Amino acid sequence: MHINTYTLKQYQECYPDLLERYKLEYEDYNEFTFINEELKNFYDSIFDIDELNDNHEMDQILFSRKVFPQNFFEQRDYDHTVFMDAVKKSNLSSSKIIDFLESRKQELEAKDSPKNKMPETDKQYFKVGLLFAENKIYSIRKDGILEYYCLNEKFKSINALSIHLKLTRKYIDDTIKELATRHNIFRNLNYMTNIVDYCNENEITIHSEFSKKYAALQEKEDQK
Repeated sequence: MHINTYTLKQYQECYPDLLERYKLEYEDYNEFTFINEELKNFYDSIFDIDELNDNHEMDQILFSRKVFPQNFFEQRDYDHTVFMDAVKKSNLSSSKIIDFLESRKQELEAKDSPKNKMPETDKQYFKVGLLFAENKIYSIRKDGILEYYCLNEKFKSINALSIHLKLTRKYIDDTIKELATRHNIFRNLNYMTNIVDYCNENEITIHSEFSKKYAALQEKEDQK
């Protein structure tokens, strides 16, 4: 739980930049998923006033230092009235922002239709994953150093490879290194299934290593 420091006006002004940064970080997500995460955050920022009023002063001090900016109580004495006023203002602002987000969500839902949805094959994970499935991109470790290849053309870094392919660096890097992140395609059964199904439907040969990783992922899922 945290205190909200935005007013509605401030949040509305920042909204386009916050959304753009989110979409850059999570390439396959969209405004709808952004709004859902923001709603969760702002619902979490609303405090139960009665519960706070019942706390002892020392508990209040400890609690406030967790939810307020780090320097809020520096060089000043704790004032319960100041604290409660700030919480009430935060609750009011959060409620207004929630209304704004819910309204925007309804607009998106009204506009949403199958023709406006991005095809799975156009998503970044799919384009990168298909290259792995066909073994068109891969790495070779020489003298402890990874070398990166696309169709036998060597690249000095993941960044150079991603620029050449015009695809996001994150999916390539995390998948090649098999990192424990959501950008590692080999860890996502839905991603792998979509790619395998597409290859089967279009008679695309899947590389044996990709098939092994898919089978292992299926087995792991079956054991849950």
